[in-house]
Amino acid sequence: MSLLQQGARRRRMAERIALVVPRCAHDALGGAEALALSVARELAGEFDLEILTTCATDYWSWANAYREGRDDVDGIAVERFPVEHPRDLAEFNRLSRRVRYRMGSTSIDEQERWMRAQGPYSPALLNALATRRHDLVLFFTYLYATTYFGLPLVAERAILLPLAHDEWPFYFPIWRPFFEKVRATIFASPEERELVQRRFRDLPIAGPVLHPSIRPGAAIAAKLPEDIPAKYILYIGRIDGAKGVADLCERFESYAQRNPASTWHLLLAGPGEPISAGSSRIRYLGVVDEETKAGLLERAALFAMPSYHESLCIALLEAWAKGVPSLVNGWNPVLVGQSRRSNGGLWYRDQAGFDAALDALDAPTRAALGRQGAAFVARTYTGDALAAVESARRSLAKVRS
Repeated sequence: MSLLQQGARRRRMAERIALVVPRCAHDALGGAEALALSVARELAGEFDLEILTTCATDYWSWANAYREGRDDVDGIAVERFPVEHPRDLAEFNRLSRRVRYRMGSTSIDEQERWMRAQGPYSPALLNALATRRHDLVLFFTYLYATTYFGLPLVAERAILLPLAHDEWPFYFPIWRPFFEKVRATIFASPEERELVQRRFRDLPIAGPVLHPSIRPGAAIAAKLPEDIPAKYILYIGRIDGAKGVADLCERFESYAQRNPASTWHLLLAGPGEPISAGSSRIRYLGVVDEETKAGLLERAALFAMPSYHESLCIALLEAWAKGVPSLVNGWNPVLVGQSRRSNGGLWYRDQAGFDAALDALDAPTRAALGRQGAAFVARTYTGDALAAVESARRSLAKVRS
C-alpha cells in the first residue's frame, strides 16, 4: 500500500458510516441482509462502521425477537431498535388489496399508511438516524419503512442500494418524490439499474453496480442430511410461493411423471412449509447452516432459482462459485442476464423449456457450464464495495456543490 493509499485509509477510518437494513442476524438472512453483511465485512477495515437494524427476525410479522441494543454479528457492530408494533398480516393484506388496484388515486396519507404497515417501522431507529452524526449512511432495499422514512432524514449523506424488483409496490406514486431525494445510488445488477432508470426516466439516476466478494464456503460432509440422492437439483432460499417454489415443484413433478426412468431429485433448503402436494422425488430439508449448505452445493448436480423477482441472487453466485450449473426462471431479467454473462446455466419460460433443459443437462454439459460459472464469479465478484461507495460519494459531492 502506497503512502497516498495509507493516508486515504487513515482519513476513512476517522469517518463514521452506518448501514441501515430491516433485519440482521444469522437466522434472519434474506437477500438484502446477506448483501448488507457482505458489504459491511468489506468496509469494516476502512471505516468506523456500524449496522443499524430492528429487533425483528422475520419479515412477516416484524415481531421484536432480539434484545434491544448493541450486538456483534461476524465481528460487525450491530445496534438493534424495537419495532413499534408487529404487523397484522390479515389487515396488511386487506390494505394492500385496497391500494394496489387504485394506485393512481390513493392519497399520500394512504400510501404512507401502507408503508408503516409494510414495516418495519421503528421510531427509535429513525431518531438515531436523525440525531447521530454519520458521515455516510447506506440504506439497503427501497421497499421497507426503514428506508422510506429513514433516508430523507439524512439525504445529503445517504447512499441507496434499492434492490428493486419489477413488482407492484414499485409503482406507487410516493416513490417519485422519494427518489427525487436520493442523491447517490449503488445497484446490484445492470438489470436493476435499467429498471430504476426506466421507472424514473427524467431523474438523473446513475451509479455503479456492486460486485460483492463471493467465495465458496467450506463443507462438512458429516453434517449433510442422511440418504442424499446421487443426482439432485438444489434450491436454497425461502420456501415461499412468492419465490416461485410452488411453480418449481409443479414443473418438476410434471417432468418426473412423464419421465419415470429419470434419476433427478429435487431438494429444497430454507425456511417455510412444503408447498407441493408431495412427491417421493422432492425433499424438504428446512433451514440448514452454512457448512451444510456448502456441502449440499458441493454435491449438487444443478442449482435451481425459480424466482420472478431478484435484484442479484447471492445464492446463484454461491452455486456457481462451487462449480454448480444453474437452471433459472427465464421471466426474471436479472437471472437471465447473469446466466448470459456467466455462461453458467440455462433458463426456462414454460414446462416445455424446463423439460428440454433437464434433458439437455447431461454430465459433460453440466461440468462445462459449472466451470464457466465458477470462472465468472472468480473474475467478477471479487469485492468492490469500497470502490462503489467512493464512486457514490463523488455523486454526493457533486450534488452538494
